Amino acid sequence: MSKANYLLIGYGYWGPNVARNINKSKISNLKAVVDLDKNSIKNAKNDNVSESYLDSIEKLNSEIMKEIDVIVVTTPPSSHFKIINKLSKYKKTFLIAKPLCTSAKEVEKIEKLVKKFNLDIFTDETFVYSNKVKAIKKIINSNSFGTLQYISSVRSNLGLIQKDQNVIWDLAPHDLSIVSFVTSLYPISGKAISTNSLSNIKSTDNISYVEFKYKNNLKLFLNVSWVSPEKIRYMVFCGSKQTLVYDDNKKFNSLTLYNQKISYKNNSYSYKSDRGTKIKYQANEPLFDEIDNLSFYIINKIRKPFTTFENSKKNILALANIKYI
Repeated sequence: MSKANYLLIGYGYWGPNVARNINKSKISNLKAVVDLDKNSIKNAKNDNVSESYLDSIEKLNSEIMKEIDVIVVTTPPSSHFKIINKLSKYKKTFLIAKPLCTSAKEVEKIEKLVKKFNLDIFTDETFVYSNKVKAIKKIINSNSFGTLQYISSVRSNLGLIQKDQNVIWDLAPHDLSIVSFVTSLYPISGKAISTNSLSNIKSTDNISYVEFKYKNNLKLFLNVSWVSPEKIRYMVFCGSKQTLVYDDNKKFNSLTLYNQKISYKNNSYSYKSDRGTKIKYQANEPLFDEIDNLSFYIINKIRKPFTTFENSKKNILALANIKYI
């Protein structure tokens, strides 16, 4: 059986999850792990996840790279462009942890590399591969749902505070990728109230309220935080006939669909809602499906994954162009 060979750069927070799912896939193989941190390399070796281990990308050469199909980058966002720039000459497919990069200028530079070396670059936007999100897409595009009027989201937890990006750049890509996938729309503008709420601790902005505008007068209202004592992953998709609630913290019954309507007549509002219907879906591990789908594409050159550079760059530019008020 043909397999796609992976090089994983970064074995810190997210890297072990990626390694586990590469090795879980029958059509994927982890050839090498690279990390500058000695403890991370030690952990990778102890986990026995790969065929080889390197402590620097400087040790990568043509001999090693000729066996690699996909380069996965799970290092801090500020390093993503540097790694893509250094390794693009090998003309391999990239899978980059979100956010893809950290500025509009880097987007422009990556775009030039894509054209120069004919690269396939994908962003690790894991939620897009969730069967819950696929069910959301089907529901909100149905006639019974009506017109999508707004989306609201709360995405918060305690940490992890990032030194090289604020909380919007860290957490908002999840919501932007979900909205883009289910609506096929991308933000045309954004504005935010954002601050470091920890007066006694040096930090990038760790709590923010963001509004993104889309075509058709659609808006995404987003609250993101690194300073919440509770982990919250809660989205509301409000249609003119129905409203869908997505609570990702629930292991089961994460989706509830309400027949909800607000009417205004004779200078008075009326409200209609039922108790909601639990939506069925097949539970899956999105990261595994992401890896497996990418490997299938690499091997067969069909069924290109949705999370391409062309799609991701539109959301990155929306982040870069947020107006802070």
